[in-house]
Amino acid sequence: MGEALWKRQGILHAYGHDENTFTNQGFLQLVLNGILWSVGEQSVTNLHAYQIADPKYFNGPVPNYERRDPAPKVQESLTPEQSMSLMQVPVGFELQLFAAEPDVVNPIYMNLDARGRLWIIETVDYP
Repeated sequence: MGEALWKRQGILHAYGHDENTFTNQGFLQLVLNGILWSVGEQSVTNLHAYQIADPKYFNGPVPNYERRDPAPKVQESLTPEQSMSLMQVPVGFELQLFAAEPDVVNPIYMNLDARGRLWIIETVDYP
């Protein structure tokens, strides 16, 4: 039978056989519970202890060259720790802060040279 006929007749089938599965909160919770069970208690404890930043946005002086509706908003500043909580690094790597405000203000570009030195371009008039 075609999928349309199955739906018209109200025949239910196992989760995972159509796109509706991935909007079903019960199914999503089942998958989450399975993942949490499989990774072990220590990983679940680490997950619940992990604090991730929740950036806030406000209407500000941002140029709207593309005439978007709604116009772009400005993100409130984050601390270095908050910013680091939003970054992903490969397994076995870690983030380490080596420069922050006031040493670096409004960076718009960074580049490493052949000697491993980091060069940063800053601006005083870019939002």
